[in-house]
Amino acid sequence: MLYHFLRGYTDAIYVAVHLRAPKAPRAGLFAEPPVPIEAQVATCFETLFGMIAWLIRALAGTARWIYPGRAGSAGRRAIAGTVAFVLGVALFAVVAAAGSARATILTFDQGRSATGFDVVPIQAGAQVAQDYGDRVTGSPMDVLGGTYTYGNGGEGFTPNVGVNYLATGGVFLWTLEYGDLTNVIFAGPGSNVFRVQLEADAGFEVVLYGFDLAGWPLTDYAIDAVTVSSNGIPLFSQIDVAVEGDATGPGHTAFGFAAPLMGSELTISLDFSNIPFGQQDNFGLDNIRFGQSPPPEVVPTEVPEPGSLALLVTGLAMLGLRRDRAAFRLRAAV
Repeated sequence: MLYHFLRGYTDAIYVAVHLRAPKAPRAGLFAEPPVPIEAQVATCFETLFGMIAWLIRALAGTARWIYPGRAGSAGRRAIAGTVAFVLGVALFAVVAAAGSARATILTFDQGRSATGFDVVPIQAGAQVAQDYGDRVTGSPMDVLGGTYTYGNGGEGFTPNVGVNYLATGGVFLWTLEYGDLTNVIFAGPGSNVFRVQLEADAGFEVVLYGFDLAGWPLTDYAIDAVTVSSNGIPLFSQIDVAVEGDATGPGHTAFGFAAPLMGSELTISLDFSNIPFGQQDNFGLDNIRFGQSPPPEVVPTEVPEPGSLALLVTGLAMLGLRRDRAAFRLRAAV
C-alpha cells in the first residue's frame, strides 16, 4: 500500500509541474524541436490516468486495511465513493491547469481613433492599429488608450512576438462582405503585395498555425501567390491561389498547417500583381493564429503548487476513509 501511495504522490507532482511550466527546448548542437503544448498536455493526461490507476490500488489497499472484516456491496460503495471524490478533485485541478493556455488569434475587432490614441471598435475604412497583436499576454488585454481583444486557441499567448502590417497603399480595416469573414484587414489600392510580419524576441521563435483569406464583395478571385517565409527563406508557397468569397461555395479560403511553420521571423505575403489596378483592396485577411516557442509560462497562481496538490488529494482521501470508518463503527455498535 505504501508503495502505491508514494507512486501516486510522485505522479501528482509530475503532472502539476509539467502543466505549470513547459520546458524550453535545448539549444546548440543537441537542439530539440519544441514540443507543442497539445503534446505536453497529452503527456500530462497520460500520466494522470496512470496516477489514477495507482491511486485506486492505494485506496483499495487502504480500505482493506481500515475495514479488514468489511465485504460485500457496502464495502465496495465506500471504496467507490472515496475514489470518485478524490479523482474528481484531481481531475478538476489538472483540467483547470490545462485550460489556462491560449493562442493568439488576430480577429481585428478594435482599432484606434482618428487621433491614434483611443482604442475603439472597428471602423470600416480606418487604418489598422500597428500595435494590435503586439506582445499579447491575454484577452482582453489593456493597452494605452483602451483594451484589445483576441481569439483564443491552445498554444499559448505571445508576449515575445511583435506584429507589423505592410502594404504600399496602407493597411485598413473592414467589417463585412469579405466572404463570410467579419472584421478583416486589407491592403489599400495600388498595393501589389500585402505582408504581415511576425517577429520574435531573441531566443524565441514564432509558430504559425494558419490564417483565412476571402474576396470582396462576396466574390471569388485567383491571385498570383501566397507565401510564408522566414528571413527571406520560403517555408510555404502556393501559386494561382483560389480566394473564395461568393455565396455559392466556401465563404473563405482557409490556410492551416498540420506541421506549424516556425522561425525567428515569419512573413505572410499575398501577391495579387495579376489583379487590375484599383481592385487590390478586394482581399481580406483574418484569423491569423500563431504562438511562440518556448511558450509562455502559466501564471503560478492559476495552478496549485505540486506539494499542495498532492497533500490536498491525500488529505481528502484520508478524510473520506475516516468518515466511512466512523459510520461503520456506529452501525456496528447499534
